[in-house]
Amino acid sequence: MNDATLIFETFLTPTLYKTYQYITEYIERVLHIPTILLSGESLDDFEGGYADAGFMSANDYLQLQNLSPNSVELIAMSLEPDEHEQDSISPFFDIIVRKESDFTSLGDLEYATWAYHVGMSQVEDQFRDEQGNVLFHFRSMLETVSQAQSMRSVLNGTVDASAIEGSMVELVWRNSPHIAAQLRVIGTYSSTTSPLVVLAAHLDPAIKHRIREALLSMHQDPFFAQQLREGQIERFHPIASTYSQPLCRGIEDVSYPRMLLTTRRQDIGIG
Repeated sequence: MNDATLIFETFLTPTLYKTYQYITEYIERVLHIPTILLSGESLDDFEGGYADAGFMSANDYLQLQNLSPNSVELIAMSLEPDEHEQDSISPFFDIIVRKESDFTSLGDLEYATWAYHVGMSQVEDQFRDEQGNVLFHFRSMLETVSQAQSMRSVLNGTVDASAIEGSMVELVWRNSPHIAAQLRVIGTYSSTTSPLVVLAAHLDPAIKHRIREALLSMHQDPFFAQQLREGQIERFHPIASTYSQPLCRGIEDVSYPRMLLTTRRQDIGIG
């Protein structure tokens, strides 16, 4: 890291570059530390110490956590105008396959057989579009009436894979070890559209705190509040809030759930 400059990288669509340039400019004014915003090319920049902060999607964050789980700290996410905190988080979905399956990554899903439950097609279309901008062409797709039935379809070999909400997978892993022993999670994704803000692990804790406080107060400045609104951002809110906790769930956490789960076993409808 250059001690004289904070290097921000954005992994978001180029149409948002101007908005995030204003954000880094605001942080520079508040912290009195020069900043620069670059278009991110590699998530490895955080592990290598070449980037100090970043703006990215939830799926980029999950990928980074899988590649280098301790390289960044998730500190904030944006809220759109008229959006409440509880509306800004979409569920995480785990991609499950049978334990003996040859599939080991999301890239292996091309031409797989896939189960989806009623109401999930739009979410899964977005997931397939976001994986390197390549639309997966599943060999066949089976519509089911529930996530539980989709999971059963994977268990009995009717299909190769399915996307199941992470909370349900955690329930199964916790309450039905005989089922968990027959399944594997090969990836996780989210349909959350709100951009996330991360800070590199190498940053001084005092600098992290000041950046976080600047982000959370930016909407109070009339000029910069207008720049946020033009980028469809009302304000930033801290990732540590109650409604944002699911974003801290990493791919490898599925066998060791951290969230308090109160749903009864019979509610999930599996074995």
